[in-house]
Amino acid sequence: MLSPPPAPPSRTAWWIWLTVLTGYCAGWIAVGVWSIHDGSDSSELTPWGVVAGVALCMSPGLIAITVVLVMLVRRLRTDRQWRKAMPAIGAIWSAAWFCGRCGGAFLDSRTTPGQMHHELIPPHAFRDAVYLAAIGSFAR
Repeated sequence: MLSPPPAPPSRTAWWIWLTVLTGYCAGWIAVGVWSIHDGSDSSELTPWGVVAGVALCMSPGLIAITVVLVMLVRRLRTDRQWRKAMPAIGAIWSAAWFCGRCGGAFLDSRTTPGQMHHELIPPHAFRDAVYLAAIGSFAR
């Protein structure tokens, strides 16, 4: 529990999902284009009907792509902030010390902003406290 916070993981799986969903939507576009240019009984088939059918079939894929993109952008922004704070996190973590008698950790007064260095931090909250102290010192 007192180990330093790990670096954010890679986000390659998100791009794989986006590629699969884009392929799904491209397949439905291809079906629509093929049905427009198919030579069969074109009296029943109008271009607007084909477009409406393709749009109806593509809408779940487009909604999923939008949701995945929004989630990916939010996660990448959080990761960028985390990576900017990593040097400060390492400095604060290495300057902190553990008190075995109290059963908690204390942050060094030279590396932490505000009154955080006067508080006993339980081991289960230590990583969060180090991260918050790093963000606070990074914002200064």
